Amino acid sequence: MRHLLSGLLLACSLAPAGMALAQSTAVPARATTAFVDVHVVPMDRERVLAGQTVLVEDGAIVAIGPALPVPDGARVVDGGGEAWLLPGLADMHNHLDSRQDLTVLLGLGVTTTLHMGEARNSFVGRMRAAVANGEQAGPRAFAALAVDGSPRYGHLVVADADDARATVRMAKANGYDFLKVYNNLSPEAFAALMDAADAAGVPVVGHGVSAVGLRRQIEAGQAMVAHAEEFFYTFFAPSPEGDPNAAPDPEQIAEAVGLLRRHGTPVVADLAT
Repeated sequence: MRHLLSGLLLACSLAPAGMALAQSTAVPARATTAFVDVHVVPMDRERVLAGQTVLVEDGAIVAIGPALPVPDGARVVDGGGEAWLLPGLADMHNHLDSRQDLTVLLGLGVTTTLHMGEARNSFVGRMRAAVANGEQAGPRAFAALAVDGSPRYGHLVVADADDARATVRMAKANGYDFLKVYNNLSPEAFAALMDAADAAGVPVVGHGVSAVGLRRQIEAGQAMVAHAEEFFYTFFAPSPEGDPNAAPDPEQIAEAVGLLRRHGTPVVADLAT
């Protein structure tokens, strides 16, 4: 792909396609935008739609076709037969919470993002709202509150069931979209957190909890696993040679995949780790 239009498509609400990204605070009015003579990668299957016109009205895709009429007064982005258009990307594991971070993410084509813990209060409470209201350019941003059973990694400590229930109330009151569990929660705290989060409608994501294990976590309703590596220490049997990086038995891999598919649980690849 020789060119990638900076205004990536998303089939839900977003800042207007084709917008300039130089100023993170400048959000153009939601006029009609026409991408003309572009190659569309729809990602529903392995195919490319060549020479298309894509119409976006009020932040939503309304039509795609090879010879669509362009409405009068529409903003036109001419791909010249060389530009490529694809759905917006989702970065579901990062720790980025500044205005500059959001500008960079959007410039890279990321239109949905999940902050996985330790976000500043200003990001959770104000900056995300500014993006959602069209006051600031950036991807749609979700935030998770990270909790652990000890202060070892700097997360909010949830020592027991009472702490877990209070934490869910606090997360809900402060607008967090998810709770993120970390390695050292106790089984009691994890179980109470899952029950309270389910009642509050706050999905739980995160690590493998060493004292619980991913099988029980997923069966209990954990909505997402934060890294593929979590399976190495909370699901797969340890290597007989004691090598923590040894490949697991293929049958164990199939078992893990089957568990995830049965429960519809996604795993973030998290390429950095």
